[in-house]
Amino acid sequence: MEGVLLAGGQAASGGKTKEELGADLIQELRGMQAQIMQTVADLPDEAQEAEEEAARLAKLAAENQVLLKFTHQIESIQGAQTELVKKIKDQEEVLVNDARRRVNVRVDGREQP
Repeated sequence: MEGVLLAGGQAASGGKTKEELGADLIQELRGMQAQIMQTVADLPDEAQEAEEEAARLAKLAAENQVLLKFTHQIESIQGAQTELVKKIKDQEEVLVNDARRRVNVRVDGREQP
């Protein structure tokens, strides 16, 4: 806020005196100081909110891990179920073929390979 001083101690910018410019600067600095002090006063509240948010996120992460574990277990069970269904179908096919062979043996009276 430097201005060129004219005759009579007035600055070229805005027609204010050096003292008036100094007073304006002091007032502006006091306003900035008040803003800084309010920001500093708000920090503990913001820190508390951040801690609460971090705790909430940690809880969600733990719940997510549990759900992920259950998902893996379900996928494992589904895989085992698929294998069991395949084995049952294979065994069913063997039993059906064996039953057909026995029926054929009874009808023909002779054993077939």
